[in-house]
Amino acid sequence: MTFQINDDVFPGTAVAFIRATWGTSSYVASGVLVGRNDVLTASHVVYSSILGRVADRIEVTFSYDPSEANPVWYRAAQTNWFSNFDPNRDGRIMTGDGSRWSLGGAELDMALITLSSPVGDRAGWFRMDPNSSGGAVAVIGHPSVYGNRMMFDTGTARKDLVDNVFNIQRNLEVNPGNSGGPIYYSIGDAAYVIGVVSTSIAASAVAGHDWWLSGLIISNDSFITPGLDIFRFFNKTTGAHFFTANSDEARNVITNLPGFSYEGIAFGSQANAESGSAVYRLYNSETGRHFYTASLDEMRQVDARPEWGYEKVAFHAYAAAGDGRDEVYRFFQTQIGIHFYTTSDTEKASIQANLPDYRYEGVAFYTDQVW
Repeated sequence: MTFQINDDVFPGTAVAFIRATWGTSSYVASGVLVGRNDVLTASHVVYSSILGRVADRIEVTFSYDPSEANPVWYRAAQTNWFSNFDPNRDGRIMTGDGSRWSLGGAELDMALITLSSPVGDRAGWFRMDPNSSGGAVAVIGHPSVYGNRMMFDTGTARKDLVDNVFNIQRNLEVNPGNSGGPIYYSIGDAAYVIGVVSTSIAASAVAGHDWWLSGLIISNDSFITPGLDIFRFFNKTTGAHFFTANSDEARNVITNLPGFSYEGIAFGSQANAESGSAVYRLYNSETGRHFYTASLDEMRQVDARPEWGYEKVAFHAYAAAGDGRDEVYRFFQTQIGIHFYTTSDTEKASIQANLPDYRYEGVAFYTDQVW
């Protein structure tokens, strides 16, 4: 029976919602993290056999829920795919070519999207099992018939005796939008992907692609931009937000501090020490709250107060606006004396309309937009 699952816990956190655009037309599908920055999906998700070209723009988000605003989108830094999964270019994919020694149709319907952000460090990722012959499995994806919500179903899949596909037509519900989503099984806390949805009856097996996938997943770490994401947490005890660009620190907060609620990426990407300005982080020992400023003078003024202490440079940002940069808006909560920062115009407008005790203080600094 198909039902919606929690997209905020693993394995849902590692399932991708993909938007591929050709010209002015966009199509959505599914995928799955199989490494720090590696999204496994189907070739037909990123390459149009009818148009004869890869998508003009490929965007990926995780933990997607259509009822939640402002998902964080990542653009593909690199995409690897097969173009001959539909040799007659009619838009209909054959199950296979019926030959044990060659691949065709759904057998070739496998692609890998590389991101410049190590999303898997916080979302987790699936392992790949190229040796599975099938059995009891599950499928997760974003089928359009369910409004692109994250849906889960269980059933059986059997590896074809000849072709590099799993037959998935028995008890396993697959709809448009599931394309590229994982067919997998779980052991304990680990999830093992054995194939990705190609058609309503067949999943391309990782068995025939492990030879190129494994090497790329290792080498693709070179696309990761260090310190790309700035993470946002809400401290339920103090009522303040905490921001960090350190993935180890973020992981420690998630793992060991249950009083902090992880709210996702705060600002997207960031500048570096050469191109940007330092954003200083200070800590109030009396309230347990943090304060962030890009002003050296303001940092020194706050640091001079006995209850405040300078901690470190939290991250780097820009002092001026520019192409591809977001404004980081700063508010001051007058009742409990905390600051809040956001790049979201929607969140900014909502605060100004509904929270009179939040005083808008202007643009604090600028950061790179998330893609």
